[in-house]
Amino acid sequence: MQGTGWDRVESRPLTPLNAQQWQEWKSGLVQAEVWKQYRVKGVDGARKIFINPTPSSSQCTFETRDGKKVKIGLVVEYYSKNWAESTAGAGKTTLTAGTDVLRLPSDLMEAELKWRWLRSLSRPYADEKFEAEHLCEQLLAQSGLPETLDAGLTTRGLSHPNIPETNVGLS
Repeated sequence: MQGTGWDRVESRPLTPLNAQQWQEWKSGLVQAEVWKQYRVKGVDGARKIFINPTPSSSQCTFETRDGKKVKIGLVVEYYSKNWAESTAGAGKTTLTAGTDVLRLPSDLMEAELKWRWLRSLSRPYADEKFEAEHLCEQLLAQSGLPETLDAGLTTRGLSHPNIPETNVGLS
């Protein structure tokens, strides 16, 4: 999701890049950046997250406040296709055991099942479908901030110009 990437080792945000920006970096037009960038791309039918520059395994280790070494350094929130989970917390796309639990709100699941059941019986279901869609829209609206709007301030061509973070204008 937009704006949720974070480098916990360096305590800096990850910069999300679109396709054009990613190619700017990969072409070498932009040489240095203080923050890491990421791009989500579809590869072989799956969505994968690419980090630039690609971190080594040692760069993904950091020490927490209580002194523990942790291997999670880069994080990004995302939507999952797994709407259920096992008792162990593993994501699932189907319910396969009586102990599996839903990740979605129960009122949304009930509304979805209701209109689909009515449709299967060839009964009117438009009102029930509208209610389910409304609940889904409410859930999505509560899931986070909208995407940042570009007010046309990146008209210089490159979206990531080579500007140093420190020692600017010092002689």
